[in-house]
Amino acid sequence: ADAKKADRMHVVRPRRAGSASDWRLIEADYMYSCGIRSEGSLWCWGANIAGKLGDGSVEDRSAPVKIGATADWVDVVGADFIACALRKDGETNCWGGQKGGAVVYPHEAVNKKPLAMTLRPTMLDGSSEAKGENPSGDALKLDQIVLGDVHTCGLSGGKVYCWGGIPERMGRRNPPAYEPVSETESSVIEIDSSAFPSDASVKEITAGSRHTCARTAKG
Repeated sequence: ADAKKADRMHVVRPRRAGSASDWRLIEADYMYSCGIRSEGSLWCWGANIAGKLGDGSVEDRSAPVKIGATADWVDVVGADFIACALRKDGETNCWGGQKGGAVVYPHEAVNKKPLAMTLRPTMLDGSSEAKGENPSGDALKLDQIVLGDVHTCGLSGGKVYCWGGIPERMGRRNPPAYEPVSETESSVIEIDSSAFPSDASVKEITAGSRHTCARTAKG
């Protein structure tokens, strides 16, 4: 039994995942993968620890399974035990387990299906006053999302917003503590862009387990 399990976990030759040939985006992380097909449907497969495949179960999947009924997904990212995806309208969805508040639902919570998140900007003093392009405090719509091990960042309108643990990874020395507003809502911190050229908006972000980087429009 152990030998068969090891064979499933370690594939020494390339093996096709499913039968589809119209994959537009693939994301691979710790023992699982997710992908978006050309028509916008979202699929995941692999180890389903803490429900990180998003299919409503904790069963491992050896072939891609469709996640949800919608077909308007544009981006998907994964970390050890969590995954997040963006829909065409910028809505953020996350699922799986978490640590350190990397996702917006309460610490140690587990969601086995994509859960729509409401992200609201906050000032550094912890007030609810919004900044920049979102003066009313309306929920942010993200253009891109990235995951670290205990932090998450998103790009919206050329500005970077982060939430989770470990202040330095979010570009701040002393940000307000992570506090989810509710199961599906959280305050997020706008990252100080004073180090960037004044006329250069951020075009792309990336995150490692312990750091975050950004590329501006000027390169």
